[in-house]
Amino acid sequence: MAISVEGKIGIFLGLFGLLGTGAIMIAPQHTEIGWGLIAFSAIGFATLWAHHIGARQKMLAATGMVFFGVGFFLCLAWYFLLPVSSSIAIGSLIYVTGTMEIHHKITNNYTFGRMTFDIRNNTDTLLFYTAKLFGNINGVEVNKDREEFSGYIHPRATQRLLSSMANDIKPIKSDSAHDPTFVGVLRYEIKYKGVDERDFVRETAQTLTYNSWVTFTGKPNIQVDKLTVLFSDSMEK
Repeated sequence: MAISVEGKIGIFLGLFGLLGTGAIMIAPQHTEIGWGLIAFSAIGFATLWAHHIGARQKMLAATGMVFFGVGFFLCLAWYFLLPVSSSIAIGSLIYVTGTMEIHHKITNNYTFGRMTFDIRNNTDTLLFYTAKLFGNINGVEVNKDREEFSGYIHPRATQRLLSSMANDIKPIKSDSAHDPTFVGVLRYEIKYKGVDERDFVRETAQTLTYNSWVTFTGKPNIQVDKLTVLFSDSMEK
């Protein structure tokens, strides 16, 4: 089956358009792909018009489109394949402090709680992050779905991250006063970057183990009890 030059050009443009559409769907944050396709189309229209009004070379339109198409692919390769440099140093987002809240309803002997921790932006740049938390308090899971969430941290500012609530927690019973009544384990995994940067360039992760010796007497009271936080499986890159 013979395909005319015009037909080949049409097939090329159709495939190129599908490629660009797929790239935009995969990486919607890269608006330069869309602008590149628009620029490519504008150049193609201009070349086709020049050919239509009497260009000297019969294949001017095809040659111009192929030339700019190859240039566009080279620009994409340069953009995606070159290593990303960043002004954000390792350890720019640091753990500051953490706590575990335990609440108890006397009326129905119901206990619930959650874990929190503070992180600090140690740079002079606005940081954007995505985070994932998961863990448990006395075996009751928090953040079961492990869904990612995102946010911004202003320069030199501290922000508190919260786990979901653990419900119907049973205190640990022990004959030793040295054993904690509540043990919470929280794992956080955070990716972050400067707000103007293209990709996430840094990661921080850590497992926090909270030990609390709070007890309930059956009378209304507010307790501020000893809490220890242990760190493990730390990662910075």
